[in-house]
Amino acid sequence: MRRVRDVITAIEPHDSVERFTGLGVDCIKGYARFVDPWTVEIDGARRLTAKAFIIATGAAPFIPPLPGVEESGYLTSETLWDAMATRETAPKRLVILGGGPIGCELAQAFQRLGSQVTIVEMAERLLLKEDTDAAMLVTARLQAEGVSVLVKHKAVRCEGKSVMVEGPDGEKPVVFDDIIIAVGRKPRIEGFGLEELGLVVGGKLENDEFLRTNMPHILCAGDVAGRQQLTHGGSHEAWYASVNALARPFKKYRTDYRVLPRVTYTEPELAAVGLTEEAARAHGLAFDVTDYKAARAAVDGFEAEVGAIDILVNNAGMQHRGALEDFPEEVFQRLLQTNIASVFNVGQACARHMIRRGAGKIINIASVQTALARPGIAPYTATKGAVGNLTKGMAVDWARHGLQCNAIAPGYFDTPLNAALVADPASTEWLEKRTPAGRWGRVEELVGACVFLASAASSFVNGQCLYVDGGITASL
Repeated sequence: MRRVRDVITAIEPHDSVERFTGLGVDCIKGYARFVDPWTVEIDGARRLTAKAFIIATGAAPFIPPLPGVEESGYLTSETLWDAMATRETAPKRLVILGGGPIGCELAQAFQRLGSQVTIVEMAERLLLKEDTDAAMLVTARLQAEGVSVLVKHKAVRCEGKSVMVEGPDGEKPVVFDDIIIAVGRKPRIEGFGLEELGLVVGGKLENDEFLRTNMPHILCAGDVAGRQQLTHGGSHEAWYASVNALARPFKKYRTDYRVLPRVTYTEPELAAVGLTEEAARAHGLAFDVTDYKAARAAVDGFEAEVGAIDILVNNAGMQHRGALEDFPEEVFQRLLQTNIASVFNVGQACARHMIRRGAGKIINIASVQTALARPGIAPYTATKGAVGNLTKGMAVDWARHGLQCNAIAPGYFDTPLNAALVADPASTEWLEKRTPAGRWGRVEELVGACVFLASAASSFVNGQCLYVDGGITASL
């Protein structure tokens, strides 16, 4: 325990008053509050005026209003190590309320230091903000090391050195020697004069995508902004807040969180950048890709309200089989709209924003029919050939703006669109003979090609059609 405190003590000078004073920053110790929009008062005596202010008051651990919690002697991530510094050993029985990153990190650390740890989490799983499969790997490791994980359990009251938890099977006590509360943090917004200025709305410090509060000359950064709770995220926001404060009113920069990484320091470590799969699905857009105006409105709205679209996969498609001489005109038009007009509509709508940023990835889904033809699907073949050529055109026009536009051309895959063919013995027999790989493709076999074209590894690849077809286009 002393060693942990010694490490913290060794790190502290990096954020000390002395360090920043040495860098030329005027550091004033005291309690500050706004007395008007342009003035802060320090300790009720000294006053400072400025053209711009940045609020960086941070956040404090949130303590739930549990009966008996104040008498429990609870610890938080801020008080924990000072309290443990004088101890020779870790607590024998440790309860941690909260199964987020801090809770999981502390649980594994203390379990390895000799404690018997119990995590109590209200949600259905730990690490709720991370992808389910990744969170389950961490959970399995914690349990393998002996941590008791109580998900779907809610702490309802503290009774001396036990906490009553309510779960699917009713209430039960969990005994502890120490209890750590790690259920979240709340921004420090009280006592700074923010409420009097009308900057606090609904218990939160209102701020926009430029980190400006309701008064544009007062900005914020870090935990108090309420957008993220990462140390390096605070530094990230501090840059934007500082630049926007200095550049106003001539220039402003939207805070970009797209590639802000986060790590949960368990073993295994859990690292992520950008949206989780669940969050991406929650942000899904529902619109008709064959409707030019609808596509434009949906993309513009998403960019304005949610964030940038950096990668586009144009995968809308349909099939209709029939003799070319009898092919219905209305079906042909529907094929054109679904298979090729959609690529233009959504591709152009996204590219307008990508060009402005100087970067973007567009991946169009072509087909083995981009290069080959089969009886009975001539109109489909025409549309997929057009996708291949439109992809080249996109690359020629947009590569100079930093975009990479390519296509993936799948061969014959076992998908709902091909369900009838897969179920037909004659079609499967033909496919197995025609394809050098001798089988239908599996959808997951398209992932590698998509990841490659969506990543920096393909930064000099443009206008290409990558065939993922088991070798069918390479054989006679």
